Amino acid sequence: MGAKGKPLGPAELDTLATMYAQCGNAAAVARAMGLKTSTVTRQLANLGEQRRATLQRDALLSGLVDGRERVDRAVRGVSAKLWAALKKTPPQPKGSSLFETEPQTIQQLGSTLARLVSVQILLDRREEQRRQSELTREKTRAEISAIEKRVDELPPMSTLKSKLSPAQVLELMRSLSTDQLEALRALARPKEAAPAQGP
Repeated sequence: MGAKGKPLGPAELDTLATMYAQCGNAAAVARAMGLKTSTVTRQLANLGEQRRATLQRDALLSGLVDGRERVDRAVRGVSAKLWAALKKTPPQPKGSSLFETEPQTIQQLGSTLARLVSVQILLDRREEQRRQSELTREKTRAEISAIEKRVDELPPMSTLKSKLSPAQVLELMRSLSTDQLEALRALARPKEAAPAQGP
């Protein structure tokens, strides 16, 4: 329910879902829309598991992209400061400790730069894993679709028994993959009646 107990309209639900997709935080969405957090979480639950998972994935991806942009900006900033510090420091004679920029400052900038670059590497690996997972899911969906299509193309078992000799049926069974055989067995099994539920 929205303000004063009125149900949320479709436009408000869409706004709620969009805001949640952007930030991934139900409490922040509730504050921004002037709703209770429980209302937002209940409405998100009503969206359905698939939609909620999509919203969550989009929010995480958005966060990764935003984080990567911030790390990149920080690397550029620290690199510029380090370069400026190194350019200010003229070559000194051996044994001299007179630096225009303190060595500790240069060391801190270098250390910060190294940490930021390691974060960049971790983010790159995470993005690579995400893309690989997405490709794997697409491949799995395509394989399942192909298997289902092949199973749909198989004639019914009664037709096979009546028109083919036992040797031909055996040869056909040998040509099928394990997944196709399992699907064929499932189709051939009689449907089991659901157990009666007690009071």
